[in-house]
Amino acid sequence: MTVYAEEQAFPAALRPAVHTIVQQVAGGAPERLPAGYRVVHAGEALLLPVRVYYPPAALLAGAAREGEAGLVALCLGTRHHDGHVRERCIQGVLERGVPWAMPFVLQALGDYVLPVVLHIEAGRAASARGWDEGVAARLAGDSPAWFATLERRAISYWNEYHRARYPQRQAYPACRVLAALRGDAALTPR
Repeated sequence: MTVYAEEQAFPAALRPAVHTIVQQVAGGAPERLPAGYRVVHAGEALLLPVRVYYPPAALLAGAAREGEAGLVALCLGTRHHDGHVRERCIQGVLERGVPWAMPFVLQALGDYVLPVVLHIEAGRAASARGWDEGVAARLAGDSPAWFATLERRAISYWNEYHRARYPQRQAYPACRVLAALRGDAALTPR
């Protein structure tokens, strides 16, 4: 059986569902994924993809599936090269999410597409099903290098694209969420 790189992005228990979804959305042809983001979640080392390049229609069809398979497709879609697809998928993860999806939600805070970040902030504020503050804080605490990279990315995108709208860095939605998580995880303030 072919092992797909995407399987490394999810807990071992989900790998059969990941395999099925990747076969569906990628037509069985494994992607050559760029090096990913290393994160520790619930004691497992995961490797989140930087970007995926599935055909959007195939990915969204996979995301429409019920259960774990659909949520796996949504999580992978948060890493899609098309910002509109990422936005739709982050909405879906926040609506249907479970704790194992949190690494994908947090990784999306380092996105330059403002609607993606705004959906996450709104999901956190509304205590959306796909937002778990405790899991998010543990991710930050268990993966401090990854979390620091997220903060640097958010600051960089704020400075480059969103500074006119949010003159103070602390007002930028991704920075607000990340600062709160830094406090929850008892990490040294930036």
